[in-house]
Amino acid sequence: MKNYSFYHYAIVFFVTLGLFILAFFLSDKASNARISQIQEIQNKISLDILSIETRYALLGNSSCDHVVSNENFERELNEELNNLARRVKFMESDLGSENPNLLAIKQQYNLLQIKDYLLRQELNERCGEEIVSVLYFHEQSCRDCRRQTVVLDEIGARYPEVRIYWLDRDLHTPAMQTLISIFNIPGSPSIMVDDIVHTGLFSLADVEEMLPLVLVENYYASQEIKEDEEISEEENKEEGTVEKTDI
Repeated sequence: MKNYSFYHYAIVFFVTLGLFILAFFLSDKASNARISQIQEIQNKISLDILSIETRYALLGNSSCDHVVSNENFERELNEELNNLARRVKFMESDLGSENPNLLAIKQQYNLLQIKDYLLRQELNERCGEEIVSVLYFHEQSCRDCRRQTVVLDEIGARYPEVRIYWLDRDLHTPAMQTLISIFNIPGSPSIMVDDIVHTGLFSLADVEEMLPLVLVENYYASQEIKEDEEISEEENKEEGTVEKTDI
């Protein structure tokens, strides 16, 4: 009986040990894969930042004839900036907001956005280029910022021509502090459109009211056309089905 108990516990011990070793191996492998994925994203962000900065340098030294607004170009650049924002958010959720590598990338990204905003302002004044810009100031300790971010994500999806800048107030860089001081940003979340600062949590409809009216009207008009086309398509399908049944 004692021998049976000894063998029984020995088998349980070795099975448990084997499971522990297997779990440790799989966890270590998953961790290495995640680190590798994060490094790839970090390299991609660095390359994107370098590419966009080079584009800014070319635009800044060009005449107005070469920087006349191109809708496809602006949408492409908006998408690049939004992709950067998504990558930064992914890294923040995976590494934590205090990770040194992430902080360095966030500083680069925020400086890139400020540079883009200043270039847009310069082109507006010099060449009459009117780009709708939304400056969104947020921070980690802000309770409403997560919900406001969801709203602005939807604004970005509905209005791809609108340039949204995701500005992290936790980054105490001279550029960020100067921007906050110039526009007198009182807290988070804060949204600035057309030099008017709105502080607090705003719904989708509230933010749409901050945008140019023609932009919002065009969106809803296009949605109505799309819905009418979908209804017409469904009706045509139903008529085709009835005709086949009659035959």
